[in-house]
Amino acid sequence: MTGSVWTWLIGYLVVRFKGLEVERALNAAAQAGIPLWAVERLTTDIVIARLAVRDFRKLRPILRRYRVRAAIFEREGFPFVLSGLSRRLFFIGGLILACLIILYLSSFVWFIEVTGNAEIPAEDILNAAVSFGLVSGLPKRALNPSDLEAALLGCFPDLAWARVRVTGTKVVIEVVERQREEYDPNRHGDIVARYGGVVTDVFVARGTPQVRAGDEVQPGDVLISGTYYDRGGRRQEGRAQGAVWAQVWRESFAEASLHESYQVDTGRTRKQLRIRLGKYLVPLGPSKPFQAYRTQDRLWQLKLGKISLPVQFVQRTFFEVEHETRFLHRSAAAERALEEAWRKLEADGVDRSKTSQVQVATVDVPDAEAVRVILRVYLEQNIGEFQEH
Repeated sequence: MTGSVWTWLIGYLVVRFKGLEVERALNAAAQAGIPLWAVERLTTDIVIARLAVRDFRKLRPILRRYRVRAAIFEREGFPFVLSGLSRRLFFIGGLILACLIILYLSSFVWFIEVTGNAEIPAEDILNAAVSFGLVSGLPKRALNPSDLEAALLGCFPDLAWARVRVTGTKVVIEVVERQREEYDPNRHGDIVARYGGVVTDVFVARGTPQVRAGDEVQPGDVLISGTYYDRGGRRQEGRAQGAVWAQVWRESFAEASLHESYQVDTGRTRKQLRIRLGKYLVPLGPSKPFQAYRTQDRLWQLKLGKISLPVQFVQRTFFEVEHETRFLHRSAAAERALEEAWRKLEADGVDRSKTSQVQVATVDVPDAEAVRVILRVYLEQNIGEFQEH
C-alpha cells in the first residue's frame, strides 16, 4: 500500500512497447534495476507496462539496443494532476475575468428591435431613435423611455401609440399605427376589369354601372364609371366604388425537370466555435473546410438570472456533402409542376375550393428534359380593380 502511494506521488507512465525482441528488452530493464509492473502482453510483439517517470529516460538505451519502440499511453500521478490543476486555475481565473467583463457590458444597450409596424419601415423608426440618442452601446441609465416615446410620436404622425421597454441588453420599441381609411375619396377613377369573363352580378356603391349580368367583358373594360350625376342633375367626377363578379377562366403554367439534384452526406464533419459579442462575430477555425457542405448551429446564450448578456457561443458543424442526380418519373415531375401552377394562381387570388372546372394539359419540353403543365380553372370572382383617371 505504501509503495503504491509513493508511486502515485512521484508519478508513473503507462507505456506500450512494440518490437520483435520486446521480451528480452524488458528482461534487460529488470536486470538494470528499472522496475516495471502491471505488465500485460497484447500480442507477440506488443506489451503494455507501467514504470516511474524518472526511469523512462534510463530505459531508452536498452530499447535502442533491442530495436523496441515505446509510446506513452497515459500519465498518472500527483505531478500530472498538479499540472492539470494549474492549467485549470488559469482557465477559472480567465472565466471569472470574462464574467466580470460580461457583467459590465450588460449595463449597456446592445440590441434594438422594432415591433408592431406595418406601413412605416422599421429602418425609419430605428434611424429616428438613433437621432434621439438611442444607439448601440448606450448605458441603460442614460435611457429615458418616456422622452423617447414622446419624440417618436412627434416624429411619425401615423403612429397612434409607442412604448419603449428594456429587456436585458435589448431595447424593444413597440408601436401601433393609426388605421387608414380603405380608400382616398380625392382620387377620381373607374373600376375596370382585371380579367375577361361573363358578368354574373354587379354591386354599385358609388358611380355609374357600365355592364350588367350576362355581358361579356375583356380586360381593361370599364365596369363602373366614376362619373355620375347628383340629385340636381349635375355631372360629377369621383371615385367609383363597388364590385363586379364574373365567371372567368384563369390560366397558369409551370415546369419541372425530369432530373432531380439532391445532397448526400459523405460522413466527414468539422466543427467551428464562434463567439458573438454584440454585433461582432469572431470565428475560431476555418469557415469553409469543404468544397460543398451544409451547416448546423448550436447556440448558447449567456445569462445572469433573467438578463441576457450580449455574448453568445455558437458551435457550427460542417457536414461535407456530395451532389448527385437521379431520374424523376414523368408523372412525378408533372405532379410537382401542377402544384407549382396552383401556387401561382393562389398567390394571385384564386381560391382552389371555389373552382367549378379544372383543365390540365401536360406537354414535354425535350430541350430542357422537363415537363410543362398548363392549368386552366373556371370560377366566379370579383374582377374589378380601381383605375385612377
